[in-house]
Amino acid sequence: MGGVDVVRGTRAALLAMGVASGLFALGAPILSGAALAQAAAPSGGQTGTPAQAPHPAPDAGAPATTQALPGPASPLSPPAGVDPRSVQTQPLTAPSVQAFTGEEAQLATIPVLTKSGSASWDAGFDTIVATLKDITAEMNRMGLKRTGDVFIVYNSSDDAGFEFEAQVPFTGATTQKPQGDVKLGASFAGKTFKFTHKGSFADMDDTYEAIANFLDDKNIAAQDLYIEQYRTDPQVTAPDSLVVDIFVPVR
Repeated sequence: MGGVDVVRGTRAALLAMGVASGLFALGAPILSGAALAQAAAPSGGQTGTPAQAPHPAPDAGAPATTQALPGPASPLSPPAGVDPRSVQTQPLTAPSVQAFTGEEAQLATIPVLTKSGSASWDAGFDTIVATLKDITAEMNRMGLKRTGDVFIVYNSSDDAGFEFEAQVPFTGATTQKPQGDVKLGASFAGKTFKFTHKGSFADMDDTYEAIANFLDDKNIAAQDLYIEQYRTDPQVTAPDSLVVDIFVPVR
């Protein structure tokens, strides 16, 4: 696991972490998805210190100011032509605010094809999409079939950008070995807290800040690991219309 790096501007620190998946060699002439998952399953739980968000989050700004609502022009009489008896009023109430919360979720190991990459923050989404396309092309060449939502795991970050591992779940058997930078691996397994982000890739900064506040408020000790599972396929979904589950492994 790497250390925490300082990110640009008003953004908070990013998490530096190790890859959750364990890579393994192809020993048998024909490999199945189930066998790969069993062979690559982690041997034990991971522990760590409370994690910081892998997406940079803005610092808290100055407290918002409030403005009093204007009162009636005259408290003595209504404007001409208005019957005050027909005017109905209701007490003014503040809008309700729903608290940002997470829910416990247990992840199980599944076989994945993986590829590591790096990107600047400005080009982050496009780089992730290109990496997923490379994995998909290799998966098709090997005769395997995608079987679930893709994962993005963050390895390290600084003010210039970040390093990550893209993971695509698969099923099937093959005698082919992955080529190039694509590898066989297994996804993370263990206890997590799950949060959901809806919106743009850039606005995930705010979601990660809310996650950090939730973990602090609940005194939850998180591992040095963040996992994003894209419920909307980044390869065909606009970057401002994403639905992403964010998993935070806990001790």
